[in-house]
Amino acid sequence: MKKICLIFYIFQFFIFSEYRYLLNLSCENEKFLRTIKIASFNFISGKEKYNVIKIVDDRGRECKILGVNFLKNEIEVFFNPTDSCNYKVFIGYDDKKKEYEQFRSGKILIDDYIPPDSIKSGAWLWVEKSLSGLYSHTGTSGFSFHRVSFRKQFSVNPDDKIVTYVFIEDDNVEEIMVEVVSRYRKHYYFSFGQDKIDIKGINKEKIGELPEKGKWVKIEVPLLKIRERNLEGIGFYNDKGKVYWDLTSINEIPVKMKIVKAENLISPNTPYFNYEVEGPFKIKDKKIIVLKLDASCFSADRYLWEIDEKNYYGEKVNLKLYCEKKEIDLKLKAEKNKGYGEFSHKINIEEEKEINFNFNILPFESFIYEDEILYIPVRIENMSEIPVKYNLLFQSNNQELFLLPGKENGKTTNLSLNLKDEIKIKLYFYDIELAEKIIKVLSLDDKNYFIDGPFLRKENSYIIFKVPEYKNIKKEEKFSKIIFIGNFPEDLVEFLKEKGFEVLSIKEEKYTNFLFAEFKFIQENLNKIEKDNSFIILFPFLNSLLRRHKINEWEKVYDGILYLLSQKNSNIILCSPFPSYPYLEIFQPYREKIKKISEKRGFYFLDLYKIFSEIGEGERFFKLNEYVYKNFPDKEGFEIVLKEIEKIMKNEKGINNQGGSAR
Repeated sequence: MKKICLIFYIFQFFIFSEYRYLLNLSCENEKFLRTIKIASFNFISGKEKYNVIKIVDDRGRECKILGVNFLKNEIEVFFNPTDSCNYKVFIGYDDKKKEYEQFRSGKILIDDYIPPDSIKSGAWLWVEKSLSGLYSHTGTSGFSFHRVSFRKQFSVNPDDKIVTYVFIEDDNVEEIMVEVVSRYRKHYYFSFGQDKIDIKGINKEKIGELPEKGKWVKIEVPLLKIRERNLEGIGFYNDKGKVYWDLTSINEIPVKMKIVKAENLISPNTPYFNYEVEGPFKIKDKKIIVLKLDASCFSADRYLWEIDEKNYYGEKVNLKLYCEKKEIDLKLKAEKNKGYGEFSHKINIEEEKEINFNFNILPFESFIYEDEILYIPVRIENMSEIPVKYNLLFQSNNQELFLLPGKENGKTTNLSLNLKDEIKIKLYFYDIELAEKIIKVLSLDDKNYFIDGPFLRKENSYIIFKVPEYKNIKKEEKFSKIIFIGNFPEDLVEFLKEKGFEVLSIKEEKYTNFLFAEFKFIQENLNKIEKDNSFIILFPFLNSLLRRHKINEWEKVYDGILYLLSQKNSNIILCSPFPSYPYLEIFQPYREKIKKISEKRGFYFLDLYKIFSEIGEGERFFKLNEYVYKNFPDKEGFEIVLKEIEKIMKNEKGINNQGGSAR
């Protein structure tokens, strides 16, 4: 039966002369087509006013034509599909037949994303459970609502309608509701199912029963009662359970069919092609159009494209054009079986769309060892009105990112980089450079930089300090002074100075990265340390300890600090943090890192945790009262520390020069 129907329609082609083209249509998303039940295709018609169109599926069943919209040099045909994905279309014209009625085209409100400048309320959750595109949206489980207010208004007519698709997952859902917001914050509520959503002050209208559960179902909300004749927002409600929503529009959005084969029945050598236009985009005062041409629907031996007086070859051609024109003149010439044909078309260019984006480097470790891989997190957000494909270029790598509009659709990618003196990370749109981030790797003695929140910066570049491999070789030379380095309270500074010691104590700065400030403090005070003529006692700075900086970065910064100090003087005692009474575990990780550095690099290590734990009731030196503890011991407690330091200095020859505890 199927073959008989097809033979009948092909036979009809040769009897009735009004047919000029035979097209084969196809749709890849069968579920989408069967749910929406409206399809359309665009056909390049030139100046011809085709008014005879017949569409049949692969079983010979004829489809109803819903309307034909005549565009400039093209027509868009709307029809009701069957349960098939493949169709044949007969196109022609008849002077005696009237033109088809125009089909009211829909306007998408939400599909995969909402416009970046919209205002959201409620819980918007995007999930990969979709009918159209990539995502559907839902709220929280149980009673849920989420609403969006658009920045622009959409005009509506009394015979317009809201069309959306819903998937009710849970059996306990009894009511869903669509909210329409118009001018002057007028809210209208339209209900499906039982009256279960009880919100004070709203008047809702029941317009249907609850849609079938466990499948995507189309629901429609008539806009006849929207007196303001515009739409500014839309909301989605369910009384309980889990409900997903997808593809919300004003009026119907058809499924786009693709022409996979095109035959000119009057002139068989005349080719045909499909095309896509991306843009025009406005970038840095340039107007850019991406043109994708595809002649695979017409089989030929050779293809020649003439576009604005330039020639291109091949069945498929992708072009990027810098163009201020509103039309692109295009001609396809094809050779087939020694025959020749050509097909011309003027492509209309719409209004330009500006490319807007956010491109940021996120906080990373600004100190790194020579043999480490560098990881830099980068975030790109598409703030344009349309989806955009970006390219991220770094160290001969090209990473493609397809981003939907909006901050919530941005992507963070962690780049793995080799350690070079200068690293450039560039963001591109096709071959147009949009932005660049530069990272410079410096030696630890470079002072030409500034602290910028979680970053170290130099002019417009980010800074990373490279910690070299080194070993501290202790010398037994005499020294003339002892220098205490840390951030000590004023009374402790006076106490140490009275004893004849020099003190380099950092002052606390507000609104800064304390760990980086401590490193910079050492850099700026190195000139106060006489080379090989001092004994240095370094106490970990309290500011960064109290802020609980990331332990791995803290380790590298202190390794860098000790490297700088070791270049001035090899006689260095490295102290652990003071015990953090009453919660000793707080500073324990930092104590372990300091011990690890001293053993690896060859510094004297003074374990303050061990000293005070071996003293009976060692916490008494830190107590202000029964409930309050200080970060530093009192003078009596510090005398104990000084005695331990004195032991190290007097017994220097007996200490393991490879590091280790002095206790």
